[in-house]
Amino acid sequence: MSKLFDTISKLLGLTHRFSAALAKRTNGKAEAAIKKVNSGLRLYSTAEFDDRYIELIIPLIELSLNASADAVTKLSPFKICHGFDMKLPTINNVDIPDFVSSETTNYVKWLHNSIKLLHQVVYEKSVDYKEQMKAAYDKRFNAQSQRFKVDDLVLLKDTRVPKGSDRVLTRKPFDNGPYIITQIVANEPIGPAYKIANRDTGKIMPRLITHDRLKVYLDSETTQAAVLSQNRKQFADAQCILDASLVNGQRKYLVLFMDGKISWCQESNVGMGLRNDYYRMAYN
Repeated sequence: MSKLFDTISKLLGLTHRFSAALAKRTNGKAEAAIKKVNSGLRLYSTAEFDDRYIELIIPLIELSLNASADAVTKLSPFKICHGFDMKLPTINNVDIPDFVSSETTNYVKWLHNSIKLLHQVVYEKSVDYKEQMKAAYDKRFNAQSQRFKVDDLVLLKDTRVPKGSDRVLTRKPFDNGPYIITQIVANEPIGPAYKIANRDTGKIMPRLITHDRLKVYLDSETTQAAVLSQNRKQFADAQCILDASLVNGQRKYLVLFMDGKISWCQESNVGMGLRNDYYRMAYN
């Protein structure tokens, strides 16, 4: 994200796409390429060629990567770009002259269409493979659709241990926040990422955050309201206990509800306050 990298990208004609922090899977192609380069460095290095002579190993790794078939498309990058397999170990530099013959023109058109169709097949296979990977990932990790919206309060997951911290084993990953979601960034087929800002200071996080690093923040008042709301859904409002009975070793209470209904209820489903009121009135 530096000015230097932005300038170099423009000079090389590259389009820089930002990915979320601490989420390698959002930049899978680049991470896979780095992994292959690292494997190549270990494979082609010798006792004589170590890190000091790495520039002598890089061309060989680049050659092998360009000539190797991809696991998804079953085609090498070289063939995708040129339409035929790389001929090893020789390199053919062919100057293509101006075409005069109609047969030559037809051949060039045929080759152009063949490469175009080849690229289309590569694209379709790549999209199909990504969909299969997404389905497998969603099933394995029980992935959910977007559940956050702008202005939601969230906690931020951070597993890094600060220098000099006295909490390592007892460190809580969701101990940063609360933050407020200021923006949702989503470009198909890439899933949503979030821009967040500290609720208390207003400082905006410089990088995008993926949903798996966020957790809904509930303060004490919100938590209490949620619990009460859940209790209202599970239990009906009762007015008083009319009678008590012991059936098969289990105590039951005859409860009068606010809506006028009367029903026998298990002891575990009757609040302590109602039971105390009943026994107080019974003994008095």
